[in-house]
Amino acid sequence: MLTIGDRIKKAIDEMGKGQIEHALTETCIAIDLTAQKISGKSRSSRTDYKKFIADYMWLISYMGLPGIIAGAIRIKFKHPDIKPDATGHCGVEDVVYHVIRCGLIHSTGLDEKIKWSDSTIIGSDEDGNLTLCNKFIWGLIGAIIFCPANNNENIDESYWIRIDDFKFFIQQLWGRVDLAKRIINLRTNPNKMQNCIQ
Repeated sequence: MLTIGDRIKKAIDEMGKGQIEHALTETCIAIDLTAQKISGKSRSSRTDYKKFIADYMWLISYMGLPGIIAGAIRIKFKHPDIKPDATGHCGVEDVVYHVIRCGLIHSTGLDEKIKWSDSTIIGSDEDGNLTLCNKFIWGLIGAIIFCPANNNENIDESYWIRIDDFKFFIQQLWGRVDLAKRIINLRTNPNKMQNCIQ
């Protein structure tokens, strides 16, 4: 059976080839496996999956939507598999689970309503399409790598990931959510730089 590390390696390889759909498939499976580890169950549930994404939205947004850091992101988006709130908005975790994951794992591929862009963007247009920045996938990958439940995972030594201007070998990052928090604190609150130096 492929490990989470194997899935991340494949996702990064596919991103390198520009194969977003293949990269997302591997990433979505790695999220499933991570949510399963966290829950302690034999299989992760829809609730576990969405909770993982919601809990790590601060990191997913920071790495995947440069210039944005958010504890939660709600967007106006209509889809038959998602129940929106009274204002027509839903959480990004709903989109990732119901539209992206389920479309890739159980259906025929990525939903045509999802559009990918090189620009830092997340939102829907007048035709009801949802545009996501393709870096968003790196945010999902980062959340998996930094999650403490994955501290015993492995990947080839040559694989790396970037947070801001910092570039790290992934093998040294498994489970190090503390390091991700430190980098983000350093970048988002300059006063904390002194605390890091001491």
